[in-house]
Amino acid sequence: MIGGIKLSGELALVRFRHPPGLETRRWRLLQELSANRINIIFLTRAYTKASSQTVFCVAAEDLYYTKELIRSENHLGGRVDFVPDVGALSLYPHRFSFEILGLSLCALAKSRVHIHALASSVSSLSFITDYALLDYAVAAVRQYLELPRDQDP
Repeated sequence: MIGGIKLSGELALVRFRHPPGLETRRWRLLQELSANRINIIFLTRAYTKASSQTVFCVAAEDLYYTKELIRSENHLGGRVDFVPDVGALSLYPHRFSFEILGLSLCALAKSRVHIHALASSVSSLSFITDYALLDYAVAAVRQYLELPRDQDP
């Protein structure tokens, strides 16, 4: 059983891929967003020996300005992809439960809900998917995970 589900408003996802060694450029980008009062609602990072990837979400209404800011920082030295019209589905608390992660992934995969990104913290497990599919994603997860009776996302 999980404590609940929380859904975000409409977001936009930004995926910044770059070779190792350009971490200062990533941090500079995040600082620029902060300096321009663009809230980062979701943030995760993955890396290998060959590449690094930072994925973050901003409010949908901040996408245009975020694109302009990134384009003006043409020295970032990486590839940037933008995915509009996404939303976050967060399950809490998950307490680092591999069972909740596995069941959630299974539910979303069987329902063909595309996952653009996922992240885990101490308190929640968050999936970024298409905004239009958030309610469908909740219904899929509810088939596998027990929610409190009075819980509505």
